[in-house]
Order: sequence, then structure tokens, then C-alpha cells
Amino acid sequence: MPAVLERPHPLVVATKRLMDRTPKLIAAQARRKLGEWSRLSEEENPPYGEHGRYMLFREGVLNITASLDSMEWILRFHDGLLKALNAAGMKTEWTKGDSGRRAGSSQANRVQLVMGGERFAMEFVQGYHRKKLSASEYANLRKEKSWASEYVSEPADRFSLRVKGTEYSASKIWEATGQKLQEQLREITHGILALVPLQRISRREREAREEESRKRAEEEARVRRRLQAREEVFKQALSIVEMHEKIARLREFLDGLSVRCNEFVEPYNERVAVWIRVVREELERTDPVLAQLQASVDGPRWRPWPPEWWPEDGDLPESSEGQSRDGLDLI
Repeated sequence: MPAVLERPHPLVVATKRLMDRTPKLIAAQARRKLGEWSRLSEEENPPYGEHGRYMLFREGVLNITASLDSMEWILRFHDGLLKALNAAGMKTEWTKGDSGRRAGSSQANRVQLVMGGERFAMEFVQGYHRKKLSASEYANLRKEKSWASEYVSEPADRFSLRVKGTEYSASKIWEATGQKLQEQLREITHGILALVPLQRISRREREAREEESRKRAEEEARVRRRLQAREEVFKQALSIVEMHEKIARLREFLDGLSVRCNEFVEPYNERVAVWIRVVREELERTDPVLAQLQASVDGPRWRPWPPEWWPEDGDLPESSEGQSRDGLDLI
């Protein structure tokens, strides 16, 4: 870790430039009226502040959430880390996202570490703690802000470096005091580099699991379709039986009616005889039972042959295997 910034990394340079301007931006903001803030550009406003820390997610700067007092050490830490990673072949890229998003979110501007086609987002966060004010401090604060609480949040000497890969398991967080992180800088560098092969392995394992899950889902769906198809065939068989019984009753009815034609007065005796003949001709021409049977055997025209209810054990008549439905007629 460098004692001073000497020819720092470009991202460190851009971040330092922003943080050097931040005190003046804060002072200027305090002098403005509330309604004026929304009319100013991002460059004219200080970074978003929270619990005594400032969140950096602007173009070309590091993803850091920290206090101004800690920034000098944090920039030296990043300078040593990024130069070590770059020397090992890991490149540093800045990707543009939605600058209105909270730093660290997948939609925010992000600093990415890239090596061998693998990508990792990097973020550095300073922790904070709540502190209870003394009676006099609280009284003085209430004079300035009537809504003030007796508790205030202050930055803590606790930091976390978060490196998040595209694979869930290829992510790591180093959390410690500043001094401890500084002592672990070599270990952290090695740990980040080790995420590259880990991410490749994790991706292959995930893709293998997804492929297995996809095949299992396809097989389960195929079994469901097969069961549904067999249930539908059974329902169609019952419907065919009902139609067969209706046709049988119709034939019996027509036979009995034809015997009684002479009992009808003119012109109904002739008209009924003609009606019987037409119904019989239509019955012989179409035969609804066979038509229903063929539709059930064929299945929907847009589905391939054989249908999903067809047996799978291979014990099929030779004439049925691979047979197209084109030109297949039962009648």
C-alpha cells in the first residue's frame, strides 16, 4: 500500500478530484434554498450524504461510500489494490448505469474488474454507528433543528470491500478496520484473482444444473401431456360409444317409422317416406361413429405422428410404425 499517491490509478485520480471539490460543493449547497437544488446539474451538487458518509456513483469514479476524513486512506488503499490487480492481468473498467440508483445496485454506475472474460463489480463501504448525545449536546442541537433526535449516526472505523461476480458463489466480502484491511492487502489481491477460476467453475456447474433441470422439466411435461392425451382418448371413446348407441337407436327408429308410413294421411305419407330415405342415405354416407373414431385415432392435424397417447414400449404393429396420417381413411 503506497504511503502517498504517486502516479495514481486513473480511477483514483478522478475520485480524488471529486472529493477535493466536495467541501466547497457542500458549503455552496448549504447557502442555497431548497428549491434551487433540483435545477442544478450533478456537477454542481455534492455527492449524496448519509450517516456522515458520501456515496460516490458518478461517472468515472470509484464506488465508495465513506466520510471525507477517511478518503485519503481509502484512495491509497485502492491505488495499491488496483495497481496490483492490473499487474496480474486484471483490467479495471467503468460501466455506466443509472446514476440515480444507490451505489452498489446492479443498475448503478459500477467499477468492474475484468479478467479472462470474467467480470466482477467492486464497491467499498465505510460502516457507521449510532451515538447518543449528551444532554447539553442534544439541547444545543434542538435549538438548530427542532426535529433533531438525541441519537446521531457517525462513520465508524470499520470498512468492507465487496467484490461481486456474475455468479452468486463467486463473490467475497472483506470486512475489518482500516489497519487490518491494509495488512491484508496482499491476501485480498490474491483472493480477488482466485475468484476468476471459481466463477468459471461455478458457471459450468450452474449451467449443468440448469440443463438437468430443463431436461427434467421437459420429461415431466411430456409425462403430463401423455397422461392428459390418454385421458382425452378415453373420453373420446365414451363419446364414440354414445354416438354408436344413438345411431343404433336411429336405425331402429327409421325401420319402425318406415313400416308406419302408410298410416299417415296425404301428403305426409309420401313426405315421411322421402325424409326417411334422405336420413338413411346421409347416415350411410357419413357414418358419424367412424368419423369420430378416425378423428380420435388421428389426433389434431397440427401434431406429429404418432400421437402422445401412443404406447412407448415398442410393441407396435409394423404397419403402424412411422406411418403418416396423409391418406389414412377408415371408411
